Amino acid sequence: MLSCFINNQKVDFEIDSGSHVSTICQSDAARARVVISPTKHRVRGYSGNAINLCGEAYVNVTYGHKMLKHKFLIVNSSNVNLLGRDLCQKMDIKLGLPDVMQHSDKVNNVNVSKYDDVRNRILSEFKTYLRDEFQSDVKHTVSLNVMSDAKPIFARARLVPLHLQSKVKEELDRLIASGKISKVYSSD
Repeated sequence: MLSCFINNQKVDFEIDSGSHVSTICQSDAARARVVISPTKHRVRGYSGNAINLCGEAYVNVTYGHKMLKHKFLIVNSSNVNLLGRDLCQKMDIKLGLPDVMQHSDKVNNVNVSKYDDVRNRILSEFKTYLRDEFQSDVKHTVSLNVMSDAKPIFARARLVPLHLQSKVKEELDRLIASGKISKVYSSD
């Protein structure tokens, strides 16, 4: 979560690195006296469902010492406010916690010590499975039963945070080399 000022009103946003647009719900837009215009935009959520838009608005956004005018899509009040990649980039908001920044108490209003606590708890709880020497004892071939009339849909892959990309690549290369998984270049 991150707080910004919209037309001088404090508004909380959920950072969504998977979204290329930023949204604000109708109730927060009304509280910030945002003038809503009709929109021709059509957007879908991660699951592929259409998101009903109430309009769009260009508003003054302030975060830290930066202030700019930005277009928000207005969603109904049952949706959360999202800070997408578009605004994060303009405001120079980092979407990951690079190792060199983990020594400060806060990065972009994210409490790093809470991040470290969760990370350390996961590493401790699952240390057996995270060791390089770990060998799964699963002996069965995995298969998925799919209904004969099911139609596959395309869902774009979620982005891996930049600071984890090299580790993920290393792990995938290790799993390929060990024969646990195989690489495919296209899907039928």
